[in-house]
Amino acid sequence: MTEPEVGDGTGVDAAAESGDEVAATPLWRNRDYAGWWLSSLISSLGSSMSQITYPLLMLYATGSV
Repeated sequence: MTEPEVGDGTGVDAAAESGDEVAATPLWRNRDYAGWWLSSLISSLGSSMSQITYPLLMLYATGSV
């Protein structure tokens, strides 16, 4: 299946002119969104892990355990 060319009377432009609905592309197929989502996930995991790691490092460094 080939992609429609711009202005060839098919695709989104033709559907918009005729009033037909066009199926939206899922966000997961958008590379920018997937990259943003993955980086947010990694950042959240790192923040959650630091809430456990820093107190444990302090206990280890001071020999309190």
